[in-house]
Amino acid sequence: MKKQHPGRTLRRVLVIHKDSTYQTEAIEKKDPRFLKLIADGSEVVRTVSSSHEQHLASLAQVEQALSERGIPYDVVSRQTGYVVADDVDLKLTVGGDGTLLYTAREHSDIPILGVNSAKPSSLGHFCLADGDTIGQVLDDIISGKLRWYRLARLQLKLNGEVLPVPVLNEVLVHDLSPAGTCRYILSVGDTTEVQRSSGIYVSTASGSTAVNRSAGGKILPITQRQFQYLVREPGIRPGEDWKLRGGALSPHAELKVTSQMAEGRIYVDGKYGYVHDFLRGDELVVSVHPQDVRAYIDPTVNSRYKVIK
Repeated sequence: MKKQHPGRTLRRVLVIHKDSTYQTEAIEKKDPRFLKLIADGSEVVRTVSSSHEQHLASLAQVEQALSERGIPYDVVSRQTGYVVADDVDLKLTVGGDGTLLYTAREHSDIPILGVNSAKPSSLGHFCLADGDTIGQVLDDIISGKLRWYRLARLQLKLNGEVLPVPVLNEVLVHDLSPAGTCRYILSVGDTTEVQRSSGIYVSTASGSTAVNRSAGGKILPITQRQFQYLVREPGIRPGEDWKLRGGALSPHAELKVTSQMAEGRIYVDGKYGYVHDFLRGDELVVSVHPQDVRAYIDPTVNSRYKVIK
């Protein structure tokens, strides 16, 4: 039997949805190449139209579930931006993990609930609900059967200044070119090494099943406050023996990277996240962010994965 927690009153819910690929490319941009692929029935875009319809249907199910329970709500697109009203008690993201990651950038104590709007094409790792289950999940939140969990984020400090976007999944330190060599000085604790590699991943426990896992990193429970780093494809020369190849770090630890690259970059939470220059002489310090994200998630979700070797 699930443990009962204090129920939650939902004065107002902010529904934050993505615009689907079909919406942006076919309807808004009217991209000729995209439209031709659709018209030709190309395998490249085979699921785009169906995913768009599933997304719209899920969004309608969310609105219906809120209306049936008499919960006031506002609907906004993540692409157009929004303001969070003072009486909002829940941010409900409709899309996939990218929509929740986008919302998790905000400095806010308002819990987030993810709704996977197109399950056949979206993993929805962070999403506790879908269009069919959203009503029951809302009931369980209101009754106290479900609780939110704290997810640790990472803070990035560049040349002594805190960057505005926290990290929920991972940060990648890389050269501007994917084929370029990433050159840097890496410091963890009392150990410092000059390294060359394909880059460095630094991930949260939440992000440990994403690219970190694919590269051979350790999988951490999603609610863990440790973070970890992983040097990608280290360029170790004959006679060298690097100590700093990767591993889990204490929630109180700091990892420091000093750039030796003319055109380095810092990538936060994937392609649609945040990118910052990381030029020769720049110093990046990564640590656990002082403010966690509050999210309704499955606390055992990371246990489904095994490290890819």
